[in-house]
Amino acid sequence: VSTQSTGIDFGKEYLQSNHRSNWLEVSLDNFQYNIHQLTILAQNKYLVAVVKADAYGHGSITLSKIAIEAGVKQLAVATIEEALILRANEYLKEFPILLMGLSIEGTERILVRNNINVTVASIESLKRFAKAALLESKVVKIHLKVDTGMGRIGIPYTEFQNLIIQLISNGCNINNQNINLLEIKKDMWASNVIFEGLFTHFASADEIDKTQTIQQLTLFENCLSFLKNNNFIPEYIHTSNSAGLIEEHRISFNSLLSNIDVKQLVRTGISIYGFYPSNEVDHQRINLKPIATWKTKIIQLKTVPKGTTISYGATFITQQEQSIIATLPVGYADGFRRLFSNDWFVLVNGQKAPIIGRVCMDMTMIDVTNIENVKEGDEVVLLGCQQNQTISADDFAKKLKTINYEITCLIAKRVPRVYLSNNIIVAIDSLLGYK
Repeated sequence: VSTQSTGIDFGKEYLQSNHRSNWLEVSLDNFQYNIHQLTILAQNKYLVAVVKADAYGHGSITLSKIAIEAGVKQLAVATIEEALILRANEYLKEFPILLMGLSIEGTERILVRNNINVTVASIESLKRFAKAALLESKVVKIHLKVDTGMGRIGIPYTEFQNLIIQLISNGCNINNQNINLLEIKKDMWASNVIFEGLFTHFASADEIDKTQTIQQLTLFENCLSFLKNNNFIPEYIHTSNSAGLIEEHRISFNSLLSNIDVKQLVRTGISIYGFYPSNEVDHQRINLKPIATWKTKIIQLKTVPKGTTISYGATFITQQEQSIIATLPVGYADGFRRLFSNDWFVLVNGQKAPIIGRVCMDMTMIDVTNIENVKEGDEVVLLGCQQNQTISADDFAKKLKTINYEITCLIAKRVPRVYLSNNIIVAIDSLLGYK
């Protein structure tokens, strides 16, 4: 059954097959493996699966379901729309979802109504959510973010204690066991607020130099100490992303935690998709398996004489007496960057085939003259492994002077996501729907 209605009957055969010759294969087996490995590394901490940006381009609905089955404690997203899309799915309608981004004024009621756990970073935001919860006859669970050095969002460290004092003095709860909505006191504006979590975000955990990370951790521990002294400890605390978890042996909490009854969460994002946060983290600590392989097929093959120009601007001219040119149905509108023009390669029959001419919006040409037995319909790998060759997201990132996070995030939605388990297609998510 399609989750997206197009109003057109495409036919069972069309939806059950991979209906575009440019697709992203997503290994659910590797995804589960990565979560298992990270769970082992986390020991007594609980994983939060960060599925923002459509699960870093891999597809948030399908991977959220698999993450839950693999044992994660919560899901986390960046925007209101991402949270609501997950909540609208029947399988996900009760599972904890944390909105890590800040919501603008006027959006509080829909978040409260849909039981989204929210990030707050100011008294003003807290009061708006408390009011929205009152109007919806519900409680709202908040995660208070403190800025210890990222400089992005979060209540300034210097204002943390004052905010906590206001929460305590206005009836904020640290659990929901004794909340009676009929007895909410209007003069205690925080009495329908549950302080579920305290967190911060490391700015440099993926770097060898841990000076800033340790400084941030010290400030966070000061906040935690203040909460302990006021007997106001939330259920959860969380500081580490994927890098923080992998580098935890170099970033240690002090003995304060051993005296506090609190659960620790780890916000695992990039690494559940099989990527290391950087080249500076300790890769020996954990083995990760990339879950995505971007593939296409040759749609036309032709032999051309010397001097033939290829693509826009005639930036490539064939030099051999006869060249064999293959056309691929992938271009920059799919996220295959125009910067690859005349200066990158793909894999054909386990060999590197250079890109020639400019990458077009929908098509790209490659030279397969020196590769044997190439024919129309052959599978081509843009990202991933083929035989003994690999093009990794890190290779893409190095070429494009960016980071591996950006690579899969930029693969367009018009590229179908094909989900495999035990090398069998179990689902396809495309512009035509979800099957």
